[in-house]
Amino acid sequence: MGAWGRFWGWYEDKVLGSIIIIAIIQFIQIPHMVWNADLYLQLGTVSRVHPVIDWLLYGVDLIEIVSIINVGMIMYSMLKKRRAKPHTRYSTKALTDYVESLTVKQVIVVRIDLGMGKGKIAAQAGHASVMGALDVQSSHPEWFEEWVTAQPKIVLKVDSLDELEEVRRGAAAKKLPCSKVTDAGHTQLEPGTVTCISIGPAPSDTLDAVTGKLKLL
Repeated sequence: MGAWGRFWGWYEDKVLGSIIIIAIIQFIQIPHMVWNADLYLQLGTVSRVHPVIDWLLYGVDLIEIVSIINVGMIMYSMLKKRRAKPHTRYSTKALTDYVESLTVKQVIVVRIDLGMGKGKIAAQAGHASVMGALDVQSSHPEWFEEWVTAQPKIVLKVDSLDELEEVRRGAAAKKLPCSKVTDAGHTQLEPGTVTCISIGPAPSDTLDAVTGKLKLL
């Protein structure tokens, strides 16, 4: 790293990283500029030809130069960071392909016709995931052991209770472990409302035969 690189690293860390230093550099100009303008007006040395000419002739001195340089370096730093920042975008297809490539995974199917809030959906899906994992830990420990390290899961959606039950019956026909979540009714829903199900953890190819046509939540 050259001298400029070492200086710039120090400048970004110690100066641009400090709101206090930047505030001092910027706001120290206010009383100085007021005093400077008043002095020049009193002395009659302002050209009054053009504001830009007056600024170039009388408005820039050592203190203003420090401020101008600092503003320029802030802009340079922002542009540098923006160009260096990677713009990673994860498409729905890429995410689906990744999950489908796994040997063992868990699928959670959520009803969206209930109008649950995001937090409620997250809580219900969490209940389903834990219930399903505990069930499989007892019934199919070999699936659980393969799944538990990374715990891959995918959350899908259905539009009604009938659709959810159809998925559950399909899982049962494939002898896949399935757990159903019913809400206690303390917040948004009536007691006993079926909100979601979890299927697995189980072999991905068998799961895909049941849930492969459903859409991501």
